Amino acid sequence: MKIKIGINGMGRIGRMIIRSLVENNNKNIEIKHINTRVNSEACSTLLKYDSVHGKFNADIDFDDKRLIINKNKITFSQETDLNKINWKKFGVDYVFECTGKFNSKHKLKPHLNNGAKKVIVSAPCKNADKTIVFGVNESELKKVDKIISAASCTTNCLAPVAHVLNENFEIEKG
Repeated sequence: MKIKIGINGMGRIGRMIIRSLVENNNKNIEIKHINTRVNSEACSTLLKYDSVHGKFNADIDFDDKRLIINKNKITFSQETDLNKINWKKFGVDYVFECTGKFNSKHKLKPHLNNGAKKVIVSAPCKNADKTIVFGVNESELKKVDKIISAASCTTNCLAPVAHVLNENFEIEKG
């Protein structure tokens, strides 16, 4: 059974999620819907021509309502109000919240209220059910956790190194 995802926010992180899934030919995850502020044409161009990673080796097209990647038609919207995104209608189970704007459980509730089973936040999130850094504490993730924060980029850089140091030498302070 495929995991069906939606992405809210197509900045650097949202685009890299798509690029990673497509480039790694991940058949277990299906991108069902994208919501972002720019139109599908601008989104298509930003995805295709990345200033850091270069040209995206995928067939990318668009129309008013969809982004099309390698013939996969992904529905597309430009809602700024989370209450107006009906994830259930789009068949989305998991939402990647990549805007950086919605950073508390209260602000993220509309995703769950509108059909998402879980929300993965690409930034620190006040009172998330869990904050996870892979390589450090991913074993703490439970099925009941609905709002999951991926912490900050700084934490993702520091925590794995600190974890290894602590396990091997025991950090006393700092």
